[in-house]
Amino acid sequence: MGKSGVGGWGFGGSAFWLLVSVGWLALAGRGHAASFQVDSTSDAIDQTPGDGVCQTAAGSCTLRAAIIEANAVPSVDTIQVPAGQYVLSIAGRNDDQSLSGDLDVLANLLLTGAGPDQTIIDAAGLDRVFHVASGVNATISAMSIRGGAGVDTGGGIANAGTLAVQGCRIEFNGSDAGPIRLGGGVYNSGALALSVSVIADNRVGASNQVGATGGGIYSLTALSLNGARVENNRAIGIQSLGGGLATSVLLQMSTTDVRGNIATNGAGILQSSGEAFINASSVRDNLASQQGGGIRVLSGNLELVNTSVLGNRANGSGGGLQVQTGDVVLRNVTIHANLADADANASGTAGGAQLNGSSARVLNSILAGNHHGTVADDCSGTLTDSQYNLVQSNSGCVLGTHDFSADPLLAAISDNQGTSAAAPTPTSPAIDAGDPAGCLGTQDTNLVVDQWTTRRPQDGDQDGVERCDLGAIEFVDDALFGNSFEGP
Repeated sequence: MGKSGVGGWGFGGSAFWLLVSVGWLALAGRGHAASFQVDSTSDAIDQTPGDGVCQTAAGSCTLRAAIIEANAVPSVDTIQVPAGQYVLSIAGRNDDQSLSGDLDVLANLLLTGAGPDQTIIDAAGLDRVFHVASGVNATISAMSIRGGAGVDTGGGIANAGTLAVQGCRIEFNGSDAGPIRLGGGVYNSGALALSVSVIADNRVGASNQVGATGGGIYSLTALSLNGARVENNRAIGIQSLGGGLATSVLLQMSTTDVRGNIATNGAGILQSSGEAFINASSVRDNLASQQGGGIRVLSGNLELVNTSVLGNRANGSGGGLQVQTGDVVLRNVTIHANLADADANASGTAGGAQLNGSSARVLNSILAGNHHGTVADDCSGTLTDSQYNLVQSNSGCVLGTHDFSADPLLAAISDNQGTSAAAPTPTSPAIDAGDPAGCLGTQDTNLVVDQWTTRRPQDGDQDGVERCDLGAIEFVDDALFGNSFEGP
């Protein structure tokens, strides 16, 4: 096995985080910031909002009281929430002042817990958990957000502001009431950046409903995921979309694993429009009852770099990737062990990738070991620019310059430092088979690492010339170094 680690980010995600950071620096100097220490797990309102003191009628500082007090003062306030389970219990969905139902964040706020296993905010089905209002800059960190029940949008969080979620778990939330049903875990209509967080076991929709979208996340605007895990979420019902996440306008995703999600279409990721840039990530073991087990693109532009699409299933077409319209670029991508026509009723093709868009550029990639039913089927559609790829079964695609067909001899799919991949074994024909001029990433600059941060290129075949490998993982013979480079 080769050296491994966590891949880098090069799609403007850093610019997104810089924008958030600059916003906080500007805000930090405004007003007199207060700091509130929550000291009670009960749910009660603040006694005198705006007096600068977090205090309920009982004399304690609850989470709800702290947020009400922070909302009353135009500054960047900090709320520290110690370990404990905080269950929301004041009924009333239609309030937007945090007096009942969910916790409405109406002013700039830093909200910090003791860790996602220690600080648990549970709406217990009363309402969603958090609502971040338009114009607000907020950071929520180190806590679990669960038990939310949104009407229409956002079971766990509904964000209309600029929100950073760091080191959190967003789990066991749902949005299945009302006529819209968007975002079981999170609904985003502002700017949302999630880092080192888990979005798991959320749901949107119900069996008799139509069009539920975004089991884990629904983003109408700008969404950044960095070091996240989106798993076991469900978009339920007729023609449901995006079991893991549904995106339009802009998605920037790095070192993120999207796994085990379920929907009618686009079980892992559903891109309805806009731009999506995915780097050093994995999309694995998702299930669509119709099209696009791993990823489905309805329109827009999708670019994958140093990314693995593995073990996904669709009862229709596009087990790994299905592009209906739009442009797609694959750079050092591995699409492997995906299945179309998973229910074996002869209704689907393209186990690996169905590329029906106006443009498909595939470079230095591996499409292999995919099937529809029992038939080997790695791709279908027109590749407008295809160079230095290994396509094991090319009956549905016309190969381009320096493309070839072979068994890539990949190792079993494995996890490492947050993402999954199938690495080349020592005799793989993918080793040193990339473009000799260099494997190009975004903006046509040479990639310098792979999905797991192994340096690219390497001299994997020991011929004295360094040349990048095909697919998401660069092979390194650990025996040459006398030790193992595998991560924990």
